[in-house]
Amino acid sequence: DALKTPGFSKDNKSAQPQIVLGLIVTREGFPVAYDIFEGKTFEGNTFIPVIRSFQDAHTVRDMTVVADAAMISQKNIAALVDHRLRYIVGGRVANLSRKQIEEISKTLGQRDGATMRLETKRGLLVLDFSLARYRKDKRDMDKHLAKARTFIQTKQIS
Repeated sequence: DALKTPGFSKDNKSAQPQIVLGLIVTREGFPVAYDIFEGKTFEGNTFIPVIRSFQDAHTVRDMTVVADAAMISQKNIAALVDHRLRYIVGGRVANLSRKQIEEISKTLGQRDGATMRLETKRGLLVLDFSLARYRKDKRDMDKHLAKARTFIQTKQIS
């Protein structure tokens, strides 16, 4: 009960008590370890403590950490490097410079399955182009644009 505190909620339920669960899974998604944190704890701050706890409990030194961009900060990357851990992080192309985005677009050329590697200040970036993902993202964007146009037209009429 002491861990249940109001905190960030992706479901807009931040006023409700919650806990934060730090979970380690195998590459197949099988859970192997976890730690529980107070509900108001920022999930990015749970990252290194969960890994270190797992390493200490199981004397594991050689591992590759895979995480999404929301979980990893420059501070966490520095800690991974300090602990000599390999890592793979999902990221967003939108966070790159315009010049880098143009280079990626030119190289991948919207060819399904096309891949490339790009050296950045934050490390090696591996990119690929998925036609199915492009179509989904375009459909979603078109839906949002249509909604925005309807909103603007409604405001202009009233």
